[in-house]
Parts: sequence; structure tokens; C-alpha cells
Amino acid sequence: MKKPLKNVAIMLMLAYGTCPPLLADEFVAQMEAENARWLAVYKSQDAQAFGPMYAPDAILIAQGNPSIEGRTAIVQFWFEMLKKGFLNPALEIINLRQEGKIAYQTCRWSVLQPKENGVIQKITGHTLRIFERQQDGRWLIKVQMSNNDEAAITNRSSSASILQR
Repeated sequence: MKKPLKNVAIMLMLAYGTCPPLLADEFVAQMEAENARWLAVYKSQDAQAFGPMYAPDAILIAQGNPSIEGRTAIVQFWFEMLKKGFLNPALEIINLRQEGKIAYQTCRWSVLQPKENGVIQKITGHTLRIFERQQDGRWLIKVQMSNNDEAAITNRSSSASILQR
């Protein structure tokens, strides 16, 4: 490599090395804002408001359900979920990563489920959401997969008994 090009490459590497913390903080703030927006929509009980949060060709996979494709079907999924009366949804980011216009986050989620006898049960699980950055800078959910800890424990127990046979 010619010396001037080598110097430019070194300067770019040094400049890039000083930028990631600022960019990382901005990215974390953007993902936290997306989660806050998603939770606000959930709490509003307006299933239609979920539509604009997902890419037109988005896929949602909830444990025990076939994949749901497209905004219209995803809105219908959330309409049915909201009818179940879950309360106080929460998302806690575990991991974030961005590569170009694609980003993902893994989160711990929880909701409260009122039972007929007046008892409120806390349900927890994990979710993986893959986002795609749009030309206008917005992040839309491209893929969302979720599991339920209780079902995961049951599945692990079933797998263990199958392996022991």
C-alpha cells in the first residue's frame, strides 16, 4: 500500500475507534425508544397501531403458533392477543447488535395474566426481534420470535424424558 493511502487508512481506523461509544449509545437509545413505543401501543390496546411498527413483509413467530406473515396478519394476531387481557407488559433488553441497516435485540419479556379466581399470574419469556432501518431512519420490525418460559420448561422436561428412554 502506498504511504499516503496507508496513512488515510490509519486515520480512518483511529477515527472509527473514537466513534463507536457515541454511536453505540445512540443505537441503544434508539432501541430503547422502539421498545417504549411498542409497549405504549400494547398498553393502548389498539391492535391497528402495531401495523406501522412492522415491515410490510414482517414475520412473527410466537411459541406454539405457525409463522404469521405480513402486517395485516400481525395486526390480527395482536388483536387476538389483546383480547386475552394481559396487563403491564415489560421488555428488558439483554443483547443488541447492529450491522448496517439490520439490527437485532434479544429481550426478556413479562406480562401479568388475570385469572378468573382473581389471582394474577406473571408470565415471562424471551423474544428476538430483528429490525430493518428504513430510508427515513425509522427502525421497523422485520422478524419477531418469542417463547414462553413455562412452555420452554415443559419442552425441556419432555425432551429430557425422550432422551432418557
